[in-house]
Amino acid sequence: MQVSEDLEIDIQEKIVTFIEDIQAVSRALWVFLAITLIAALPLKVFLGYSFFQILYSGYTPPPIIYERPDAEDIEVKEQRVLSLSDGRYFAFARIINPNPSLSQRQLNYTFDFRNSGGSLLGTAKGSTFLLPVEDKIIMTAAMSFSETPTNVDFEFEIGNWSKTLDLEPLNFRFENVNFGRDEDGRFFVSGLINNDNPFIITETEVAIILYDLQGRIIGVNYTTLNLLQARESRFFRVVWPGGVKGEVSDIEFKPAVNQLHPGTLITGSAEGYDEFDPRR
Repeated sequence: MQVSEDLEIDIQEKIVTFIEDIQAVSRALWVFLAITLIAALPLKVFLGYSFFQILYSGYTPPPIIYERPDAEDIEVKEQRVLSLSDGRYFAFARIINPNPSLSQRQLNYTFDFRNSGGSLLGTAKGSTFLLPVEDKIIMTAAMSFSETPTNVDFEFEIGNWSKTLDLEPLNFRFENVNFGRDEDGRFFVSGLINNDNPFIITETEVAIILYDLQGRIIGVNYTTLNLLQARESRFFRVVWPGGVKGEVSDIEFKPAVNQLHPGTLITGSAEGYDEFDPRR
């Protein structure tokens, strides 16, 4: 499309006229316009902020309310200090979580050993998990003291309760249980644990509780079994290096699996878990 000669001349005349009009504007006016443009930016920001403050001052956000679960208190059924045949001592506590749907992912606890006068002789600290309606035994390592500890104070710190539903009901059987003293005079317990579950269990804690003829606890120990295969029967043996004081008449096993930890129960093959890492 070609532009006519008259139209082209008319456009050129308008451009020349526009340039002449701009050149006719005084320098002072150009300076004033520049200052006005520069000042307009902070003014816009100020007016916008003021407008926002007016709107915000008239708005009340809805309150955020955290409702603490209505949990029943953890029950401490028993806490005692026991002596070993080598002169060392340890303490244990039996606790029960009565809540049917609440768990403690990390329950921090402290054992304070005291003499007959109430003076503190030593402290042992640790942490554990607690599943719904779980009955658990917690124990310390064997310790030596300058005096004889006669009692222990067991305290624990309640963390955040976790709503826990649909945990797998796990079943274990213990067979061929044997106990006594080995050739070195150490007390031992051995047997078979049967994993009667369709899962590979990466870590299973088993508490072994010893009772005397009067039904009193005279010894506690733990063992950990890694990568129990589904339907597997595995041999275990636990030794009390410090010996046990008293005559053992009965033994109780308390298996515990931390289902709050992801990946504890595995369906299928355990390939890739040959070297167990509890952090997985």
